[in-house]
Amino acid sequence: MSLADQITPLTFPGEASQMSQHVAALTVSRDHFATTLKALGNTLTARHGAVCAPVLDKLKHYRNQPRIPLLLLDDLIVELEDATGDPCLLSKAFGTLNYRPSLLRKTYLAGAMTRREALHLLCRYFRVNSEGVVLTLHAHADGWSLDIASTGSYASAQSQRDGIALALVRTLEGLGITAVRSGQPGETCIQLVEHDLDAPLGWASCPAEQLGKRERYLLRQADTPAWGDAIKTLLPLLYRHGSAEIDHCAALLATSRRTLQRSLGEEQLTFRVLVEQTRKELAAVYLRLPYPLEQVACLLGFQQSAQFYRVFRQWFGCSPAEYRQHLTQPVHPPH
Repeated sequence: MSLADQITPLTFPGEASQMSQHVAALTVSRDHFATTLKALGNTLTARHGAVCAPVLDKLKHYRNQPRIPLLLLDDLIVELEDATGDPCLLSKAFGTLNYRPSLLRKTYLAGAMTRREALHLLCRYFRVNSEGVVLTLHAHADGWSLDIASTGSYASAQSQRDGIALALVRTLEGLGITAVRSGQPGETCIQLVEHDLDAPLGWASCPAEQLGKRERYLLRQADTPAWGDAIKTLLPLLYRHGSAEIDHCAALLATSRRTLQRSLGEEQLTFRVLVEQTRKELAAVYLRLPYPLEQVACLLGFQQSAQFYRVFRQWFGCSPAEYRQHLTQPVHPPH
């Protein structure tokens, strides 16, 4: 029976084990699903159109759902690979997409100041796109690597890892990061050139809502929501927007000021402490970038440079100019 015949209702055969139940619960975002369909449509030849078009057409109405079952996408990929006899179909499909900087700067990646910050956003938010794959950024003695792993066992897991690896390499190139793909069977690893990572992107900041909606999703999905991590992720962008207020953060996370304060208190945190921590960490990063001190103060959300200089001396016991003169080791953005 073809996938087109099976598509409604969606069922999963057999008595599911704990692992299969886990996979059955995984989803992908509407945007990821639509992008995958578009890429596959770009790749399929006229020779395969008669076989594949009904399958793709049957799936189009799922684009209106906010989340789509991963196993639906899994069945689609397996069906099309069998129909075309091409196990590399998904990688070829993702190779047809646009990864130019002119497009990337319109995405949430423009919430980052530097390439390294963009990498952390990419890893943090990839689960929003697909719960079937996890990205992890690792530091090594000779540089950094971006590891790609499946979160469960499903038929197209290897195809999806390979396709996502290709898409990530192209995305990294669009960010100006030199990447070399490697890996063992069952996993994929992308090696990153260290000297590329601390350079500023030089892009206009994206709207805060692009990060806010992803943070809301992560909070909803977490067994124990990490409100402090959500705030720390939002603050660097809000500093650049000049609007790093608790009420703005609460609105972006779809909660009230009082609830946010209570949630942070349960993590032994306060909003004021998070602002202090993130500003101090980012100050050490931004002073490595080729910006005037007045611009660094602005990037950290200070209304007046004199206030930044005074607070900086309290943090580090010296002026920003003196700190910059004595920099010898790379300083990485906060995780």
